[in-house]
Amino acid sequence: MKQPFKEQVLDPSSKPLIFEVITPAMHAGKYQIHAHLERLMDVLGKRIDAINLPEIREESRTGARTVKYLPKMEPRIYGQWVQNTFGIEAIVNRCTVYDTIERQRDWLENTSRIYGIRNLVLVGGESSKAKYPGPSVTGCAGLAVANGLEYFLGGITIPSRPGEAERLHHKAQHGLEFFTSQVLYDSSATKQLLASYDAYCRQHHAMPKRIFLSFAPASSKADIDFLKWLGVVISNETESHLLASGRGIAARSIEVECEVFLDIVRFVEEKNIKVPIAINVEHVMSHNLAVCRPLIDELFSTYSSLSVLE
Repeated sequence: MKQPFKEQVLDPSSKPLIFEVITPAMHAGKYQIHAHLERLMDVLGKRIDAINLPEIREESRTGARTVKYLPKMEPRIYGQWVQNTFGIEAIVNRCTVYDTIERQRDWLENTSRIYGIRNLVLVGGESSKAKYPGPSVTGCAGLAVANGLEYFLGGITIPSRPGEAERLHHKAQHGLEFFTSQVLYDSSATKQLLASYDAYCRQHHAMPKRIFLSFAPASSKADIDFLKWLGVVISNETESHLLASGRGIAARSIEVECEVFLDIVRFVEEKNIKVPIAINVEHVMSHNLAVCRPLIDELFSTYSSLSVLE
Protein backbone atom coordinates (compact mmCIF):
# COMPACT_ATOMS: atom_id res chain seq x y z
CA MET A 1 0.00 0.00 0.00
CA LYS A 2 1.33 3.43 -0.94
CA GLN A 3 2.46 5.77 1.79
CA PRO A 4 0.03 8.73 1.96
CA PHE A 5 1.16 11.68 -0.14
CA LYS A 6 1.42 13.98 2.87
CA GLU A 7 3.71 11.53 4.66
CA GLN A 8 5.90 11.16 1.58
CA VAL A 9 6.34 14.90 1.21
CA LEU A 10 7.20 15.37 4.87
CA ASP A 11 9.56 12.39 5.02
CA PRO A 12 13.05 13.59 3.93
CA SER A 13 14.04 10.05 2.91
CA SER A 14 11.02 9.62 0.62
CA LYS A 15 11.21 10.24 -3.14
CA PRO A 16 7.71 11.12 -4.33
CA LEU A 17 6.94 11.48 -8.02
CA ILE A 18 3.74 13.16 -9.15
CA PHE A 19 2.14 13.61 -12.57
CA GLU A 20 0.34 16.75 -13.70
CA VAL A 21 -2.67 16.06 -15.90
CA ILE A 22 -4.84 18.40 -17.96
CA THR A 23 -8.42 17.33 -17.26
CA PRO A 24 -10.82 16.31 -20.07
CA ALA A 25 -13.17 18.76 -21.78
CA MET A 26 -15.70 20.48 -19.55
CA HIS A 27 -18.71 18.51 -20.80
CA ALA A 28 -17.03 15.09 -21.11
CA GLY A 29 -19.36 12.20 -20.27
CA LYS A 30 -18.66 9.09 -18.23
CA TYR A 31 -17.37 7.17 -21.25
CA GLN A 32 -14.89 9.91 -22.15
CA ILE A 33 -13.75 10.22 -18.55
CA HIS A 34 -13.20 6.46 -18.21
CA ALA A 35 -11.30 6.38 -21.52
CA HIS A 36 -9.11 9.26 -20.36
CA LEU A 37 -8.42 7.58 -17.03
CA GLU A 38 -7.54 4.26 -18.66
CA ARG A 39 -5.14 5.94 -21.06
CA LEU A 40 -3.62 7.83 -18.17
CA MET A 41 -3.00 4.71 -16.12
CA ASP A 42 -1.56 2.87 -19.13
CA VAL A 43 1.03 5.63 -19.43
CA LEU A 44 1.83 6.08 -15.77
CA GLY A 45 2.19 2.52 -14.58
CA LYS A 46 2.71 2.19 -10.82
CA ARG A 47 5.39 4.80 -10.25
CA ILE A 48 3.18 7.81 -9.65
CA ASP A 49 2.37 8.76 -6.07
CA ALA A 50 -0.26 11.43 -6.78
CA ILE A 51 -2.03 13.11 -9.70
CA ASN A 52 -1.56 16.88 -9.86
CA LEU A 53 -4.51 18.69 -11.48
CA PRO A 54 -4.03 22.31 -12.61
CA GLU A 55 -6.88 24.77 -12.91
CA ILE A 56 -6.89 25.91 -16.55
CA ARG A 57 -7.98 29.49 -17.18
CA GLU A 58 -7.90 31.72 -20.23
CA GLU A 59 -4.82 33.76 -19.43
CA SER A 60 -3.91 37.25 -20.61
CA ARG A 61 -0.18 36.80 -21.08
CA THR A 62 1.96 38.95 -23.34
CA GLY A 63 1.86 37.81 -26.96
CA ALA A 64 -0.70 35.80 -28.87
CA ARG A 65 -1.73 32.48 -27.34
CA THR A 66 -0.23 29.75 -29.54
CA VAL A 67 -2.84 27.11 -28.61
CA LYS A 68 -6.59 27.72 -28.54
CA TYR A 69 -8.13 27.82 -25.08
CA LEU A 70 -10.77 25.14 -24.43
CA PRO A 71 -12.73 25.00 -21.14
CA LYS A 72 -11.84 21.98 -19.05
CA MET A 73 -13.53 19.87 -16.39
CA GLU A 74 -13.13 21.15 -12.84
CA PRO A 75 -10.01 19.58 -11.30
CA ARG A 76 -11.88 18.54 -8.14
CA ILE A 77 -14.45 16.60 -10.20
CA TYR A 78 -11.77 14.73 -12.11
CA GLY A 79 -9.77 14.33 -8.90
CA GLN A 80 -12.71 12.53 -7.30
CA TRP A 81 -12.82 10.15 -10.29
CA VAL A 82 -9.09 9.47 -9.96
CA GLN A 83 -9.28 8.75 -6.25
CA ASN A 84 -12.41 6.58 -6.46
CA THR A 85 -11.30 4.64 -9.55
CA PHE A 86 -7.59 4.06 -8.93
CA GLY A 87 -7.00 4.90 -5.28
CA ILE A 88 -4.34 7.46 -6.21
CA GLU A 89 -4.48 10.73 -4.30
CA ALA A 90 -5.35 13.86 -6.26
CA ILE A 91 -3.73 17.26 -5.80
CA VAL A 92 -6.12 19.98 -6.91
CA ASN A 93 -4.76 23.38 -7.93
CA ARG A 94 -6.89 26.35 -6.94
CA CYS A 95 -6.51 29.95 -8.11
CA THR A 96 -7.25 31.93 -4.97
CA VAL A 97 -7.75 35.47 -6.23
CA TYR A 98 -10.62 35.22 -8.71
CA ASP A 99 -13.46 34.56 -6.25
CA THR A 100 -14.47 36.47 -3.14
CA ILE A 101 -13.60 35.23 0.33
CA GLU A 102 -17.17 33.94 0.78
CA ARG A 103 -17.06 31.96 -2.48
CA GLN A 104 -13.61 30.62 -1.66
CA ARG A 105 -14.81 29.49 1.74
CA ASP A 106 -17.70 27.60 0.14
CA TRP A 107 -15.35 26.07 -2.45
CA LEU A 108 -12.92 24.90 0.23
CA GLU A 109 -15.68 23.35 2.34
CA ASN A 110 -17.37 21.60 -0.60
CA THR A 111 -14.11 20.34 -2.11
CA SER A 112 -13.29 18.60 1.14
CA ARG A 113 -16.77 17.43 2.14
CA ILE A 114 -18.30 16.49 -1.21
CA TYR A 115 -15.30 15.59 -3.38
CA GLY A 116 -13.00 14.10 -0.75
CA ILE A 117 -9.97 16.14 -1.83
CA ARG A 118 -7.26 16.58 0.82
CA ASN A 119 -4.32 18.04 -1.14
CA LEU A 120 -4.35 21.53 -2.64
CA VAL A 121 -1.88 23.71 -4.53
CA LEU A 122 -2.86 27.34 -4.01
CA VAL A 123 -2.10 29.62 -6.95
CA GLY A 124 -2.12 33.43 -7.02
CA GLY A 125 -2.96 35.85 -9.81
CA GLU A 126 -1.10 36.44 -13.05
CA SER A 127 0.17 39.86 -11.98
CA SER A 128 1.13 41.26 -8.58
CA LYS A 129 0.07 44.69 -9.87
CA ALA A 130 -3.53 43.70 -10.66
CA LYS A 131 -6.42 44.06 -8.21
CA TYR A 132 -8.40 40.87 -7.64
CA PRO A 133 -11.64 40.21 -5.72
CA GLY A 134 -10.30 37.19 -3.83
CA PRO A 135 -7.72 36.44 -1.13
CA SER A 136 -4.01 35.94 -1.67
CA VAL A 137 -2.42 32.50 -1.44
CA THR A 138 -1.56 33.00 2.24
CA GLY A 139 -5.00 34.49 2.87
CA CYS A 140 -6.68 31.43 1.37
CA ALA A 141 -4.44 29.15 3.43
CA GLY A 142 -5.54 31.01 6.54
CA LEU A 143 -9.16 30.68 5.45
CA ALA A 144 -8.82 26.89 5.29
CA VAL A 145 -7.28 26.74 8.75
CA ALA A 146 -9.84 29.12 10.26
CA ASN A 147 -12.66 26.89 9.03
CA GLY A 148 -11.11 23.71 10.45
CA LEU A 149 -10.38 22.17 7.04
CA GLU A 150 -7.46 19.76 7.24
CA TYR A 151 -5.93 20.33 3.83
CA PHE A 152 -2.34 19.53 2.98
CA LEU A 153 -1.31 22.73 1.22
CA GLY A 154 1.22 23.47 -1.48
CA GLY A 155 2.08 26.38 -3.72
CA ILE A 156 3.84 27.38 -6.93
CA THR A 157 7.43 28.57 -7.26
CA ILE A 158 8.94 30.45 -10.20
CA PRO A 159 12.72 30.05 -9.76
CA SER A 160 13.65 33.11 -11.83
CA ARG A 161 11.38 35.47 -9.88
CA PRO A 162 13.30 37.98 -7.70
CA GLY A 163 12.95 37.42 -3.95
CA GLU A 164 11.61 33.90 -4.41
CA ALA A 165 13.50 32.40 -1.44
CA GLU A 166 11.91 34.89 0.95
CA ARG A 167 8.54 34.31 -0.71
CA LEU A 168 8.77 30.54 -0.15
CA HIS A 169 9.65 31.07 3.51
CA HIS A 170 6.74 33.49 3.97
CA LYS A 171 4.26 31.05 2.43
CA ALA A 172 5.65 28.20 4.55
CA GLN A 173 5.01 30.26 7.67
CA HIS A 174 1.35 30.40 6.60
CA GLY A 175 0.95 26.65 6.27
CA LEU A 176 2.25 25.68 2.83
CA GLU A 177 4.21 22.43 3.02
CA PHE A 178 5.48 21.94 -0.55
CA PHE A 179 5.91 23.75 -3.85
CA THR A 180 5.83 22.80 -7.53
CA SER A 181 8.10 24.66 -9.92
CA GLN A 182 7.53 26.09 -13.33
CA VAL A 183 8.53 23.64 -16.11
CA LEU A 184 12.33 23.54 -16.36
CA TYR A 185 14.41 23.48 -19.52
CA ASP A 186 17.33 25.21 -17.83
CA SER A 187 18.97 24.60 -14.46
CA SER A 188 20.64 27.92 -13.64
CA ALA A 189 17.74 29.79 -12.00
CA THR A 190 16.67 26.70 -10.05
CA LYS A 191 20.17 26.12 -8.69
CA GLN A 192 20.34 29.73 -7.59
CA LEU A 193 16.92 29.48 -5.90
CA LEU A 194 17.79 26.27 -4.06
CA ALA A 195 21.02 27.81 -2.77
CA SER A 196 19.26 31.02 -1.73
CA TYR A 197 16.35 29.21 -0.08
CA ASP A 198 18.72 26.88 1.78
CA ALA A 199 20.75 29.83 3.06
CA TYR A 200 17.60 31.76 4.02
CA CYS A 201 16.23 28.82 6.00
CA ARG A 202 19.55 28.28 7.79
CA GLN A 203 19.66 31.98 8.70
CA HIS A 204 16.11 31.87 10.08
CA HIS A 205 16.46 28.42 11.71
CA ALA A 206 13.63 27.04 9.58
CA MET A 207 13.17 23.69 7.89
CA PRO A 208 13.00 24.13 4.09
CA LYS A 209 9.92 22.78 2.35
CA ARG A 210 10.05 20.22 -0.44
CA ILE A 211 10.17 21.53 -3.99
CA PHE A 212 8.83 19.44 -6.87
CA LEU A 213 10.88 20.17 -9.98
CA SER A 214 8.62 20.14 -13.04
CA PHE A 215 9.46 18.62 -16.41
CA ALA A 216 7.43 18.35 -19.61
CA PRO A 217 8.31 16.86 -23.01
CA ALA A 218 7.95 18.66 -26.33
CA SER A 219 7.41 16.88 -29.64
CA SER A 220 7.04 19.78 -32.08
CA LYS A 221 7.96 23.39 -32.71
CA ALA A 222 4.40 24.30 -31.70
CA ASP A 223 4.95 22.63 -28.31
CA ILE A 224 8.12 24.64 -27.77
CA ASP A 225 6.36 27.88 -28.71
CA PHE A 226 3.51 27.13 -26.29
CA LEU A 227 5.89 26.33 -23.43
CA LYS A 228 7.67 29.63 -24.06
CA TRP A 229 4.30 31.44 -24.10
CA LEU A 230 3.58 29.88 -20.70
CA GLY A 231 6.80 31.45 -19.41
CA VAL A 232 9.14 28.45 -19.61
CA VAL A 233 12.75 29.52 -20.11
CA ILE A 234 14.09 27.79 -23.22
CA SER A 235 17.33 29.28 -24.49
CA ASN A 236 18.01 29.76 -28.20
CA GLU A 237 20.74 27.15 -27.92
CA THR A 238 18.39 24.60 -26.36
CA GLU A 239 15.67 25.32 -28.89
CA SER A 240 18.13 24.87 -31.76
CA HIS A 241 19.23 21.57 -30.25
CA LEU A 242 15.63 20.37 -29.94
CA LEU A 243 14.85 21.30 -33.54
CA ALA A 244 18.07 19.92 -35.05
CA SER A 245 17.70 17.23 -37.70
CA GLY A 246 18.31 13.63 -36.74
CA ARG A 247 16.56 12.27 -33.66
CA GLY A 248 13.00 13.40 -33.03
CA ILE A 249 12.17 16.45 -30.93
CA ALA A 250 10.49 14.33 -28.23
CA ALA A 251 13.60 12.19 -27.70
CA ARG A 252 15.80 15.27 -27.57
CA SER A 253 13.49 16.98 -25.08
CA ILE A 254 13.65 13.96 -22.77
CA GLU A 255 17.43 14.04 -23.02
CA VAL A 256 17.53 17.76 -22.18
CA GLU A 257 15.12 17.40 -19.25
CA CYS A 258 17.13 14.57 -17.71
CA GLU A 259 20.35 16.57 -18.10
CA VAL A 260 18.73 19.55 -16.37
CA PHE A 261 17.55 17.36 -13.48
CA LEU A 262 20.93 15.68 -13.08
CA ASP A 263 22.72 19.04 -13.13
CA ILE A 264 20.46 20.33 -10.35
CA VAL A 265 20.94 17.23 -8.23
CA ARG A 266 24.73 17.32 -8.60
CA PHE A 267 24.68 20.99 -7.57
CA VAL A 268 22.57 20.17 -4.50
CA GLU A 269 25.05 17.47 -3.54
CA GLU A 270 28.13 19.60 -4.15
CA LYS A 271 26.80 22.55 -2.13
CA ASN A 272 25.29 20.37 0.63
CA ILE A 273 21.89 21.98 0.12
CA LYS A 274 19.24 20.62 2.47
CA VAL A 275 16.15 21.59 0.49
CA PRO A 276 14.30 18.33 -0.26
CA ILE A 277 13.45 17.99 -3.95
CA ALA A 278 11.13 15.73 -5.90
CA ILE A 279 9.70 15.37 -9.42
CA ASN A 280 6.53 16.60 -11.10
CA VAL A 281 6.07 15.47 -14.74
CA GLU A 282 3.58 17.32 -16.95
CA HIS A 283 2.24 16.52 -20.41
CA VAL A 284 0.96 20.10 -21.08
CA MET A 285 -0.41 19.04 -24.48
CA SER A 286 -2.69 15.97 -24.70
CA HIS A 287 -0.75 14.53 -27.65
CA ASN A 288 2.33 14.32 -25.42
CA LEU A 289 0.74 12.06 -22.82
CA ALA A 290 2.35 8.89 -24.22
CA VAL A 291 5.72 10.65 -24.54
CA CYS A 292 5.68 11.15 -20.78
CA ARG A 293 6.22 7.45 -20.10
CA PRO A 294 9.86 7.35 -21.29
CA LEU A 295 10.46 10.70 -19.55
CA ILE A 296 9.09 9.30 -16.29
CA ASP A 297 11.20 6.15 -16.71
CA GLU A 298 14.40 8.12 -17.33
CA LEU A 299 13.82 10.59 -14.50
CA PHE A 300 12.78 7.84 -12.10
CA SER A 301 15.89 5.83 -12.90
CA THR A 302 18.10 8.79 -12.01
CA TYR A 303 15.91 9.80 -9.08
CA SER A 304 15.85 6.40 -7.39
CA SER A 305 19.64 5.97 -7.55
CA LEU A 306 20.68 9.29 -6.06
CA SER A 307 21.84 9.24 -2.45
CA VAL A 308 21.70 13.04 -2.23
CA LEU A 309 17.91 12.84 -2.00
CA GLU A 310 17.92 10.41 0.90
